[in-house]
Amino acid sequence: MQNTLLTIAVALILALVAALAAPFVVDWNDYRGVVEREASRMTGLPVTVAGKIDVRLLPSPQLTLRDVTVSGVRARVISIELALGSLMRGEWRATDLHVVAPQLETGIDQAGKLRWPGAAASFDPNALSIDRLHVEEGRLVLTDAGSGARRVLDGIWFNGDARSLAGPVRGEGAATLDGEIYPYRLSVSRVSDAGSARVRLNVDPQNRPLTLEADGEVSLAQGTPRFEGQASFSRPVQLVGNRAAGRDKTAVTPPWRASAKVKVTPASVLLEQVEFQYGADDLGAKLTGTADVKFGAEPRIEGVLSARQLDLDRALANADGTRLPAAAALRTLAQAAGGVLPFPFQLGIGIDQVTLGGGTVLAVRGDVASSNDGWTLSDFEFRAPGSSRVQLAGRLTTTPASRAGTPPGVAFKGAAGVESSDLRALVGWLEGRSDLTPGPVRSLKARGDVTLGSDTIAVERLRAELDRETIEGRLVYNVASAARPAKLEAVLRASDIDIDGARSFLAAALAGTAVEAPQDLALTVDLGRATVGGVAVRDLRAKLAGSKNGIDIERLSVGDLGGAAVTAGGRLAFAPQPRGNLSFDLNARDLKGVTTLLSQYAPAAAPVLARFTGRAQLRGTVALDAADNKSGVGKASLEGSVGPVRVTLAAQSTGDLAKPETATLKLDGRLESDDGAALAALTSLDRIASVGREPGRLTFTAEGPLQSDMRVKAQIVARGLDAAAEGTARYANGAVTGALHTTVKEADLRPLFGVPQSVPARFAGDVTLAKDRVTLASASGTVAGANLRGRAAIGLVVPHSIDADIDADDINGAAIVAALTGWPEGERASRGGAQSNLWAWPVDPFARGLAADYRGKVVLRSQRATVTPAWLMRELRATLTLGDAEAKVSDLSGSVAGGRVAGTVSLKRGGEGLRADLQMKLTDADAAMLLPAAARPPVSGRVGLDVTLAGTGLSPNALVGSLAGSGKVTLDNAQLAALDPHAFEAVMRAADRGLPLDAIRVRDFMSKALDGGQLPVRHADGALDVASGQVRLQNLTADADGAVLAVSGNLDLTQGMIDARMVLSGKTDAAGSKPDVFMGLRGPLGAATRTIDVSALSGWLTLRNVDIQAKKLEAIEAAQQKPAAPPEPRPIAPSPEIPPLVKPEPAPPAATHSVVPSAPPLPPAQTIAPAPKPMEQRPRAAPQAPAAQQAPTVQHAPTPQRPAARPPLQLVPQQN
Repeated sequence: MQNTLLTIAVALILALVAALAAPFVVDWNDYRGVVEREASRMTGLPVTVAGKIDVRLLPSPQLTLRDVTVSGVRARVISIELALGSLMRGEWRATDLHVVAPQLETGIDQAGKLRWPGAAASFDPNALSIDRLHVEEGRLVLTDAGSGARRVLDGIWFNGDARSLAGPVRGEGAATLDGEIYPYRLSVSRVSDAGSARVRLNVDPQNRPLTLEADGEVSLAQGTPRFEGQASFSRPVQLVGNRAAGRDKTAVTPPWRASAKVKVTPASVLLEQVEFQYGADDLGAKLTGTADVKFGAEPRIEGVLSARQLDLDRALANADGTRLPAAAALRTLAQAAGGVLPFPFQLGIGIDQVTLGGGTVLAVRGDVASSNDGWTLSDFEFRAPGSSRVQLAGRLTTTPASRAGTPPGVAFKGAAGVESSDLRALVGWLEGRSDLTPGPVRSLKARGDVTLGSDTIAVERLRAELDRETIEGRLVYNVASAARPAKLEAVLRASDIDIDGARSFLAAALAGTAVEAPQDLALTVDLGRATVGGVAVRDLRAKLAGSKNGIDIERLSVGDLGGAAVTAGGRLAFAPQPRGNLSFDLNARDLKGVTTLLSQYAPAAAPVLARFTGRAQLRGTVALDAADNKSGVGKASLEGSVGPVRVTLAAQSTGDLAKPETATLKLDGRLESDDGAALAALTSLDRIASVGREPGRLTFTAEGPLQSDMRVKAQIVARGLDAAAEGTARYANGAVTGALHTTVKEADLRPLFGVPQSVPARFAGDVTLAKDRVTLASASGTVAGANLRGRAAIGLVVPHSIDADIDADDINGAAIVAALTGWPEGERASRGGAQSNLWAWPVDPFARGLAADYRGKVVLRSQRATVTPAWLMRELRATLTLGDAEAKVSDLSGSVAGGRVAGTVSLKRGGEGLRADLQMKLTDADAAMLLPAAARPPVSGRVGLDVTLAGTGLSPNALVGSLAGSGKVTLDNAQLAALDPHAFEAVMRAADRGLPLDAIRVRDFMSKALDGGQLPVRHADGALDVASGQVRLQNLTADADGAVLAVSGNLDLTQGMIDARMVLSGKTDAAGSKPDVFMGLRGPLGAATRTIDVSALSGWLTLRNVDIQAKKLEAIEAAQQKPAAPPEPRPIAPSPEIPPLVKPEPAPPAATHSVVPSAPPLPPAQTIAPAPKPMEQRPRAAPQAPAAQQAPTVQHAPTPQRPAARPPLQLVPQQN
């Protein structure tokens, strides 16, 4: 057994050794016939091997053949690796088949048959399966005998697998056709018994943004190839860079897709159920139709596309959803046509309605023929907005995007015609404007030969009718390039033309383009009537040319330019050698038309130009003369008159005229007029100073290099204004800088302050001009008699920056408040007027305050500041901060009425109007100085106020009416007029002397008594509550010797009306009650009327009188019951202050008694001690009686004695 196993092992080892060594010792070329025979049997096709044969047995069998031919298909190398296990089972399975440089030439013959080698009848396509199939460096030659066409596919490679030679096969690869690489993916099903197979092919050209998909059945019945299935062309979304004109932007090109049911034969392709979609699936525009593709000597596509409704706005919308203007959308569609198909096609298009540019385009009809480089439009027309009809016939060519980032180009050349009944609607649609302002309806008919390209826009043989205005001529525009600037050539003739409308139409047609303003211009114009910038022009004749090298005006004449006649002519050359002269004359009965036209092209100068009105006659000349490029003389002059102002201006420049910034300039000017007010209006000085109508003049000179320091001097002398400035200035980079010393000897600044009265001023200071700022330093002067000192820096760009520090002797605080708030202009003067105007708040809205146009800080100090006609603030200190539509006054302090005031004020503009926030504290002020002036101040003493207020309103009236907040008021060491605390004593004495206690007499007496003195108040305070412009005083109580005052009330800030309620109370009597007087104070603040209510006082006096009479009765009873006579009363002298009001009557005789002597008469107004035993008839309980052993005593009242009166009742009977 051991020997047997050993023998088997040795045999296996020898077999392995033989398998490893055999490839190196066996010459396989000797088995060439065997290899060719077996290969032919496997493929069913004749196979010959002309090259070397290599075989490897381990680890798996591998066969390599060179120079192989398989039935006319040649290959440089065929290498096959077989699966060893399958081979041992007698099956052929290639784990890897590698074919290098296969070459095949096939095609369609005259009969439409495919030239393809046939397989042997004994061929079994299932005998071989391939796991991995690799083809590289392949070449396929396709020919068509009918058309003579020949196409060569080079560089073919394929990676895939094949279950059998009859399929299925799948994989991917690429091929090169005409220098372009076409990657593809291929899937072929198993060939059926009928000889057909399902094929799916995807081709993605590398250099074309297209994708081809085909899915259908391929058959070779009777040798004729056929395909029937679905096919589609599509272009995905593209990002196209645009680096033109220095820009670097990325644009998105919309996708499109065309699909159809396809039937392909060697002679034609029938496309049914064609669907064309432009744009995204959910937003794109869709068309349907049919097409027929013909092969042969002249291949072509013929078809029809139609749609009832098409929404191109959704298909062409930007990434943010906004739609393109119509002109830009049409250009996008034209650019999208690039790279559609590699062979021509012709389509008939019919679309009933298209949504484009926000409008509706109707009846789009026409024939479109395409080739590799563009489209041909035949009888193409559509109906556009404005009842417009557009016709096109010509060639539309496209250029693909370059690798440098240049976007696809589009050019059109052919005939074009436009007929529109409403030109404004058509232009608005092209521009993408839907909010057209109302205006006249204008019609247009235009035809011409149009060229629209990436470098040229031209209209030859132009004939247009704008309404009844006929225009003829030609237009050529050359787009700027690296080698040349943009140039416009125009020859126009018209009897009547609206240049504004024509310009709008051209701007709309070029919407979204990169068309630049031309730097080179050649213009020949002959116009009978025209409208430019809203100005009527007549008899315009011009032939001129201009560029950066010079200006050539062969002729220029305008018979009527808005009331002015203009002629000009001459030639100026700027390079290579400056030379020439130019002159113009202007004779105007009114300059308004000229200034209006100039304002259209120079909006920044419009406010200045608006002041040049009235008649004018001007003549100007410009001359250049340079001997060489380094030296020359340029002269310019202007003489004439503008209205009543005579103008003389002369300028001379020497040096290098080609570089004006280095030349030396000398400028002399003089403006003079017999009417100084007209001179001030022309120079805009009337906004600052009031100038009289006497003669005046303005002179100025400047000399030096234009972009270096120039010596300048200016002076104006007129009644009401005498000022001069001298220093240096420089013009560079479009801005003027310099330093000037300015002196104002006389000026009336009433226009600057907006007041009707004169504001005389004198001023001197140093002014520094910067590019964006004017700085005033070392300033001193007087304004309205008040001295001003300080510095200020103001920016020239809106919003203006400001940084100022100002010292003044006297300022108008009301004017500052008006400037900060934007107080209505017509009401500003009244704020400084009479006292009655202080509460007349304007209902006009606030204007723009300083915070709207200024940003920065102003520090203000003043010895005096007028707040109102009655209030004067001294030692004012404040910091004003402006910015972000807010004005804030902080660190406010000063002295008012001998007291100190401090606080902050904030004014901020918002959507609901002006919001004001105020926090103010006043301490130790003289109350008499604060209240409106009167012969007798109602309050004297020291007053304090601490308030916090806020309000919002569109007008001063609304703002004051919305004020809300809180505060506190204090009063110290004060005297309140017409509130004599001894008035209660006086009225009591009067009542004791017989004053009738009716309300009218008591009120009159009390009013006179109150007016006789003042209420002294050591300290009082109360809370303030502010709401809706109403100030409410609560809980103010003032204690004085002999009286107590309680005050509450309301002050209406919107009208200055006061409504106060006061209660003055006297001392508490022995019974615990006290007299009260109620007073009201109503009316305008400072002129309020006092009312007195004495009903409570009258009642108190009546009770007091009853009490006195009761006490008298008690005294009488006590005296009758005493055994002994009472002691003699001490006589009391009558009061000299109040005379008797009732004549005294004699007392009745006293009753006699045998034991008790009769009582003497009762003294008036005395208090009698009660008897030891009370009487039952007494109306009130008697106070506690003194001890029995003590005799009754009489206490005399401190008030003066009144005459005795008859008792009301006789309670004790007389003794007979």
